[in-house]
Amino acid sequence: MQTSRFASLALALLVAFLLAAPDADARTRQTRARKSAPTSGHVERSVTRTGPDGSSRTSSHESTWQRGDGQWSRDSVHTGPNGGVTTRNAAGAYDPETKTWTREKVVTRPDGSSVTTDVTKQITPVVQEPAPTE
Repeated sequence: MQTSRFASLALALLVAFLLAAPDADARTRQTRARKSAPTSGHVERSVTRTGPDGSSRTSSHESTWQRGDGQWSRDSVHTGPNGGVTTRNAAGAYDPETKTWTREKVVTRPDGSSVTTDVTKQITPVVQEPAPTE
């Protein structure tokens, strides 16, 4: 009876370890990808989908980005299957002196309307107070 409990516990720990392992590996891959990512680039892609009735629709997406010295920008143009064009222009920066991230994004829709989003985040370090001495 004791042996079967021990075996069940060991099996449960092994399964938990194996389930957690892919997450750790994914975090390592993401970190490596960020370090080796190019500082600028350009990507274009097209997607053609065929519906059940045999009709096909094509959409395309084009992106350009740059990063470095605490600043980044990305410009994207998406052309939908009906010919409507949506553009996204985003830029951001990090100020190490004030520990502040800023980002501005402008999205222009096919009908000509646009939405602007400004985000500012300040990082405040958590300082742990020393334990009181008696």
